[in-house]
Amino acid sequence: MRSITSHSVKFFSVMMSLLALTLAGTSVANAQTKQLVYMIAEVEVTDAATYQKYLDANTPLVKAAGGRFLTRGETLVALDGPAPKRFAIIEFDSMEKVQAYRNSPEYKKIVPMRDKGSKYRSFIAGSQVSGTVGK
Repeated sequence: MRSITSHSVKFFSVMMSLLALTLAGTSVANAQTKQLVYMIAEVEVTDAATYQKYLDANTPLVKAAGGRFLTRGETLVALDGPAPKRFAIIEFDSMEKVQAYRNSPEYKKIVPMRDKGSKYRSFIAGSQVSGTVGK
């Protein structure tokens, strides 16, 4: 009886190890094929009421496009140079999704509200890491 239990425990341990390696390999493969992108916005609010209307209209558009706010607000600490007054970082699953969001008729409709209520600058950053200038 003891050898059956010992073999069962060893078999179970080996199977769990194989499962863990398989899942880890799948995660690595998915991570290599799926590159997240981040839309970063720097904002100086010039008309709080108008900009709030923009925020209220924009939030559901971001979510509908598959975007996820990682951070958004006015709590910043400058390290080198001046920090923006307000900022947002939004994660998207692909460059295509962030571009579809930005090019949507719904978003284009609220851009004049954004521009009336703020000085706004935004850009998209990929999730690749490069230690080489120009790459």
